[in-house]
Amino acid sequence: VLGRPWRTWHLAVCVVLAVGTAAPWFTTLLMPDVFTPITVLALFVLAFGAGRLSRLALAWVAVVGAIAIASHLSHLILATACIAALGLIRLRLPWRPAIPLVAALGLLLASNAIGNRVFAISPYGSVFALARLVSDGPARHFLDTACPSAGYRLCAWKGRLPTDSDAFLWKPDGPIWGDQSGPVAMAPEASRIVAATLAAYPGEALTAAAGNTVRQLLMPGIGDALVADHLDAAVLPKLEVYFPAAEVERYKAGLQSLGLLRPLAEPFRLLHVGVLVLGVFGSLLVCVLAWRRDRPLAGLAALVLAAALANAFATGALSGPHDRYQARIAWLVVLPPLFAGVRLAARAGQAARLATSSGDIRTSAS
Repeated sequence: VLGRPWRTWHLAVCVVLAVGTAAPWFTTLLMPDVFTPITVLALFVLAFGAGRLSRLALAWVAVVGAIAIASHLSHLILATACIAALGLIRLRLPWRPAIPLVAALGLLLASNAIGNRVFAISPYGSVFALARLVSDGPARHFLDTACPSAGYRLCAWKGRLPTDSDAFLWKPDGPIWGDQSGPVAMAPEASRIVAATLAAYPGEALTAAAGNTVRQLLMPGIGDALVADHLDAAVLPKLEVYFPAAEVERYKAGLQSLGLLRPLAEPFRLLHVGVLVLGVFGSLLVCVLAWRRDRPLAGLAALVLAAALANAFATGALSGPHDRYQARIAWLVVLPPLFAGVRLAARAGQAARLATSSGDIRTSAS
């Protein structure tokens, strides 16, 4: 975007992101959310980097982008939306950004075929979709009418299904884990219920998805990524089986397990929100002012805004609104106005140096 690297300005941008955004809170989480912004940035570099970066560098970005996209199922939707947005921005087929998406799809198909013996992109993703439809209501309405004649295992939960998608997915005594079967055993039935629900209640499902997308778009906090909700059910059993007892004790003594990590982040909340609001308006302004004169900068601004919307749909509508889902990517909207500020400051500094140099020359001449 800036044409050439500046060490000082690079560090200054990093300081702003570290203090004023949620970026550092996500780079330290052992979760694939760290790859969400990398997905967007990799696709941007592939779209605008030709002629600015070597072929080797672009190839490496494609590899990193493929790994980032494959790391979380929501990234498939995010990458597809970003590629579509890049096509509109560049007004031509963005074939380079499509390479990591195709590679990620191939990686997921191969890994599931080898690891799960199922040739599918997401053999168990239907369980998450079912949890969302149950929480929003359409799936509960369908099961109320279809059970018990349909013979679903979930019919045993008729009238007492959890209204919270996280409780549906992760409670030890809930529908998924209550009989120790887990999501793998539930996936085939979940696929049938999801398809039947969407056929029976398409309008209700679409309305809920739109509402969840808007809710997710307005939830860029970091709080729910720092609490211990459901970790004892989802994480602790694996630690106890695969890690030494000392590691289990360290986990139990950690700030997150003790419920002390979220208060530590609380003082940053208002600052993060304020910086994000400025970033959104700044990115919109950059889109308008730089569109004709600086297509890479304007393209970055347009891409991160489109990515924020696509991420809200991919997570809020299909999984459920959570603060961390939007916070993991929202900080990208701060980059375009930051880069615009760096460029203006650099030009002002260059003009000042030229003026000083001209003055020195005139003085020497005199």
